Amino acid sequence: MTNPAKPTAAPQAYVVLDVETTGIFPETDMITYLQAVKISNGKVIDRYCALVNPGMEISMETERLTGITNEMVADKPNIAEVLPAFLAFWGTATGVAFRVAFDVAFLRKCAQTLGLDIPNNALDIHDLAKEMLPGLTSYTSRAVAKELRVKRVHRGQVLGGADIVAKVFCKLHEMKKKATYAGGRRNESIQRSHGDGSAGMHEAARIVRGSRRTL
Repeated sequence: MTNPAKPTAAPQAYVVLDVETTGIFPETDMITYLQAVKISNGKVIDRYCALVNPGMEISMETERLTGITNEMVADKPNIAEVLPAFLAFWGTATGVAFRVAFDVAFLRKCAQTLGLDIPNNALDIHDLAKEMLPGLTSYTSRAVAKELRVKRVHRGQVLGGADIVAKVFCKLHEMKKKATYAGGRRNESIQRSHGDGSAGMHEAARIVRGSRRTL
């Protein structure tokens, strides 16, 4: 008689969010562009993107910063038409972005206006970068991408930016996994040697020496 196989946990899915807007205030500004990149097991598995007619003028300064012009969105659907599909794509995955609170604030405001709910699970890549890359003088998306040797798009070219941020997130997430695994292995080794104090000291010293050699 064979034992039934134990079910394996489904890999956690992440969705990298990119929300472009007419300005910085969710109360008065509107969304002009939505992009999402879905990641599972460290790989991109799906993408979503849509230009959005904000129903208001895009200033020349915002056009310069984002590369999104009034002409580009003039014949595009409004947020009421786009947001349901965007939220369906997001689903139950964990949303991630640099300064994710900005993206979520605009999405929540629009969702509430339409009587929709947005997922309540989000992760800030800025915080993850500070944890995994201590000592940087700046933690902007550009600075972190440069440190990780991920090529960034030029200023004023935001379309497709979530693909770049997805690469940054995958690298940081892999670093986090390795650090967590290494920490668990160290604890196991020290616990196994706990009955013999001298053995534990030798094991700890060996781990430290090995870590330094890999730096």
